[in-house]
Amino acid sequence: MSDHRPTQPSSSANYLLSLSLTVVPLLVGLLTMFPFTCKNKFPVKGRLVVITGGSQGMGLEVAKELARRGANVVIVARGVEKLEKALEDVKAEAVEGSGQKFKWCSGDLTLAGEVERVFAEVVEWGGVPDIVWTCAGEWNSYIPLPTLGDIL
Repeated sequence: MSDHRPTQPSSSANYLLSLSLTVVPLLVGLLTMFPFTCKNKFPVKGRLVVITGGSQGMGLEVAKELARRGANVVIVARGVEKLEKALEDVKAEAVEGSGQKFKWCSGDLTLAGEVERVFAEVVEWGGVPDIVWTCAGEWNSYIPLPTLGDIL
């Protein structure tokens, strides 16, 4: 009688197996995500977008990206000097020949009266905003939300 034991796979076979178990799912994942990276899932061309906190940081970067995508952009913040500089940066990203419009509004949006005034100014300038993107640094829960609905 012969001693018949199962043979162990070679180290190169183990390596190939572990590599295929790692690489194949990664490739499948990338290939299934590819269609999502090819299409614009958030079209903003020609839309009016208001960005709070738009004079610096994330708000400014969002404003510049939306300008590159063809949106009409209003940036809102407290400091006029920063807003003026930021709006020039946003305008520099505009799509050439698109007729985009840009505006800044100064206001302290932690105050309900300022929210009403700023949004009334936006509506008078460009109509009801299609998108309001909030990037402002703070939020106080005592501001009544119906205020926005009442003025829009």
